[in-house]
Amino acid sequence: AKCYQKGLGCPKNETLAFKLFKIVSGEGDFQSLYEVGVCYLYGIGVEKNPKEAFICFTMCKDQGIEEANDALACCMLNGVGTVKNEEAGIELLQYGVTKEYPISYYNLSLCYALGKGVEKNDALALELLQKSADLEYGEAQYYLGKCYEFANLTQTDYKKAKYWYKKACS
Repeated sequence: AKCYQKGLGCPKNETLAFKLFKIVSGEGDFQSLYEVGVCYLYGIGVEKNPKEAFICFTMCKDQGIEEANDALACCMLNGVGTVKNEEAGIELLQYGVTKEYPISYYNLSLCYALGKGVEKNDALALELLQKSADLEYGEAQYYLGKCYEFANLTQTDYKKAKYWYKKACS
């Protein structure tokens, strides 16, 4: 299904990819069910349906799918497919942090940087971002490089910026 979704070794066919994810998810594969949720969320191979995405993410989170926990948190924080509930979204991200999910550290750092659902706190935002980057989350590594390059959340440090940009690319 991933090959059809991305066009890896076969012609790209997002509709077929969605159907294959759906079939495999029906056999109890919760990682595939997460992919079904992503397809519904963004309209990949199927009509966009945020409510169905939210349902998929909820089922997957209960099965320990890391990405689903954060997708669910983001849905709640922004009211996508459900009623906006920033408090519940933050709780899900905090839960992910206790499980050492790199993406949870990253998303929670963004919340603290922006003051979304929590009081704005640049020092904590930077600490969480650093932890996510240390856990090898490429997006966090790239963003940390930008922070050091443009003095966002911290002071300018071109040496650290270069380090984190390189790390994000590897």
